[in-house]
Amino acid sequence: MSLINRIKQIQEKEGYTASQFAEKLGIQRSGLSHIYSGRNKPSIGFIQKLIYQFPQYNVEWILNGQLPMFKQTDNQKSHTSANPDKKSEPNLFNTVESEDAAPYHVKNFNATDHDNTPKTPDKKQNTAVKQIILVYEDDTFEVLHSKNTK
Repeated sequence: MSLINRIKQIQEKEGYTASQFAEKLGIQRSGLSHIYSGRNKPSIGFIQKLIYQFPQYNVEWILNGQLPMFKQTDNQKSHTSANPDKKSEPNLFNTVESEDAAPYHVKNFNATDHDNTPKTPDKKQNTAVKQIILVYEDDTFEVLHSKNTK
C-alpha cells in the first residue's frame, strides 16, 4: 500500500470527506487533490500536520506501511513483547522514539532579511538534541525524537 493510499485510509477511517480532511489538516482542498492524484508528493509539512492531527496512528505505518497501524499503549507494549527473556543491549537509539510532530506553521520568508549562516547555541545553555529528521534520496524521511526532551 502506498503512502497516498494510507493517507486516504486515514481519511476514510476518520469519516471525513476530502474537503473536511483538508480543512482539518489546514491545507487547501486542491492541495489534497494534487496529492491524491499523484501530481504532488506529500511534503514534510503535510506529514507533520497529519501526524499532529491524528496522533493515534503509528508514524512508521503512515510513512512506510509498517504495522501496527495504531500506536500501542505502554500496557499493550508490555504484553506483546516478542521475546521478554531477551535483555536489550544499550545502543545509540535506546533513548529515541517517534512522537507526535509539533504544530506546523507557515511563516512569510524574505531571503534578503535573513542571515543564512548556521546558528550555534549559547555555550552557557544546557542544550540537547530534540529531533532529527533523516531525508533519503527517494524523498522518504524519518523523524526521530528524543525521549529526554522536556
